[in-house]
Amino acid sequence: MKKMISLILVICLLLSGVQVFAVNDTSDYLISNVINTEAYSKEKIINLKTGEEEILESFVNEDGTLSFIATSNKNVFHIEEENDNIVISEGAEVIQVIPVVKEKLETNELQLNNEIMPLAWGAWSSPLVTYHDIAFEFGISVGAMAGAIATYLTKSLTIGKQMAVSFGTSVASGLVAAGLFNVYIKRSTRTRVDLANQLYAFERTESFYKYSNYSGFIDSKSDYWEGDAVN
Repeated sequence: MKKMISLILVICLLLSGVQVFAVNDTSDYLISNVINTEAYSKEKIINLKTGEEEILESFVNEDGTLSFIATSNKNVFHIEEENDNIVISEGAEVIQVIPVVKEKLETNELQLNNEIMPLAWGAWSSPLVTYHDIAFEFGISVGAMAGAIATYLTKSLTIGKQMAVSFGTSVASGLVAAGLFNVYIKRSTRTRVDLANQLYAFERTESFYKYSNYSGFIDSKSDYWEGDAVN
């Protein structure tokens, strides 16, 4: 009976234009975008197995950073970026502080790799692959996890707010549905330069996994940038 009700709800939401993320065969989350403006958005997250609902609100601050409020009938979590950390709090209590991993790319080293093709784009460098993970505190909600993942993504990739939020809710709902509170991230970065025109290209992919051996692929997001190699 629950599966039939869930199926009917999915069909109705699809017909109404709601975004649906199927997590697995036994526990699905529906994520619908209620409001979406340049500075503010609101997502509704529905657990079809339990019927629980959560509202995830995202705000663009004056300095361009994101902040979130995840509200359910159990908790209200705030997710902020402070001093290159992602801070999850409930009321006045800080629940978790997640460091934001940054990596500096050295253009000069890449130029040496491309001297064999001085009049055009050189070949892509071998990917720089690094591995990271976020171990969420047990009991943190899907919305709070989604806000933290979205913040992490915007610090690594140049993507829009709504894309980051949608990605975050998709990854977080997949983790919680599987009973997991750790996410493992493989970051792959490659670059190339055009020496004659002093241009620099950058490509980065963030891939998210369920397990510590980087199996159980969930989803990935990529970014490409091309610009002046001098400045």
